[in-house]
Amino acid sequence: MATEVVMPKLGLTMEEGSVNKWLKKEGDAVQEGEPLMEVMTDKAAVEVESPASGVLRKIIVPEGETVPLATVIAVITDPDEPLPGKYAQGPAKPAEPAAAAPAPEEPKAPVRRGGERVKASPAAKRVAREQGLSEEELSQVPGTGPGGRITEGDVLDYVAAKAAKPAEVPVVAAPAAEDVLVPVKGIRKIMAERMVESVKNAPQFSIAMEVDMAETAALRTKLVADEELLGVRVSYTDILAYMVGRALEEHPQINARWEGDQIRQLGEINVGIAVGAETGLVVPVVKAINQKRLVDVAREIKELSKKAQAGKLSPDELQGGTFTISNLGMFGVDRFTAIINPPESAILAVGRIKEQPMVVDGEVVIRPTMWITLTGDHRVLDGVQAAKFLARVKELLENPLLALA
Repeated sequence: MATEVVMPKLGLTMEEGSVNKWLKKEGDAVQEGEPLMEVMTDKAAVEVESPASGVLRKIIVPEGETVPLATVIAVITDPDEPLPGKYAQGPAKPAEPAAAAPAPEEPKAPVRRGGERVKASPAAKRVAREQGLSEEELSQVPGTGPGGRITEGDVLDYVAAKAAKPAEVPVVAAPAAEDVLVPVKGIRKIMAERMVESVKNAPQFSIAMEVDMAETAALRTKLVADEELLGVRVSYTDILAYMVGRALEEHPQINARWEGDQIRQLGEINVGIAVGAETGLVVPVVKAINQKRLVDVAREIKELSKKAQAGKLSPDELQGGTFTISNLGMFGVDRFTAIINPPESAILAVGRIKEQPMVVDGEVVIRPTMWITLTGDHRVLDGVQAAKFLARVKELLENPLLALA
């Protein structure tokens, strides 16, 4: 019995999907539960398993095409079962008649000058043939014989003058550099659409603070020394995400979203970590981060990052975010402003840690510092709320034992 493969619903907000890649070809045998294709959702590329065993008899939706949910995108049949008639290919178009062969060209009439046959002596014609002159070119030779007749000497003079004239070298223009059109599809297309939606719908503002990272750096040094005991190498991003989770718990107005004419403050605190993968930028989510220990957060971020690089994130691991962290410090970026990831209401942009002179207790000292920039949706939070939240994140990073106590 034929089985229709339909575009699946892989997320709560998903309304359509595109076939990113077919993992099987038409005519291939497939097993139920075997990866059949990659579907691009509104968040990432997800492998979809075959709903039945048999033969992939027909692919209806090609790679790169976007269709609504529940659209039939392929048909699987038993090995000896023909394709159902409604999916069979229509009759082939009749072949177009072959173009008629061009009629042979009529032989050209002898070249004439002024309507008359070229006046040239037999010797002149012989020399012209020997020199490779055509009848038409021979007609251009000035004749000095009786009645303008072209003589042998006229032909030789013409050939000598032609040889003495320098050949014109054609000027060849350098080829213009060609533009390259890069198709926008997959995660890149989704990201473009979501960022336009974010900027268009949310009035965004940003504030920034410089953080003294000396205490956090000292904490990380101790944690790295105990890597074998902890079972994970704790990174600055892990510590930052942990501190953000604690700060969001104290500032619920940041962990919120705009819904029509209401603001919904969310009960769960789920922090997304922007990760650059080969397929594009993805944001896996650490759920209930405020209820987890630092080492648990570190392990989960490592696991999610590995899955992101391999393109193995599940839809559940990409959904439910209430706040996002984007860290470009590893690329040498000092500070930047990020665009809110809808439907969230805030995002934290993180720069690199570098040593800077600072005044501490009246003395100029060299300290590791880092810029953090919060972008918020002004419909949901105001500048004072944003400043208090960012100040709390700064305080926790400068005194990490406050969050670990």
